[in-house]
Amino acid sequence: MNEDKKTRKAPAFQFYADDFLAGTSDMSAEEVGGYIRLLCHQWTKGGIPNDQDRAGRMATLLGSPSLGYVLAKFSLCDDGMLRNERLEQERAEQEA
Repeated sequence: MNEDKKTRKAPAFQFYADDFLAGTSDMSAEEVGGYIRLLCHQWTKGGIPNDQDRAGRMATLLGSPSLGYVLAKFSLCDDGMLRNERLEQERAEQEA
């Protein structure tokens, strides 16, 4: 295998539609949109900044009362970044 392919980050993650629908069934459309945007940012950048204004802009929820609910789906990690645990499990499985 080419060395570049070994070290390059995966551009995509597995998306389990049933799990996503079940996990977001109590969310408004606005919340679902912000949530999937933050998941995508986490995947590509490795985490979400622990800064409500910055995360709100990333989620396109800045100033929305929905932001707090969406951010509650992410946990603060030792490095100061917010991450969704399920997405990190998917990352670990994909890397293995």
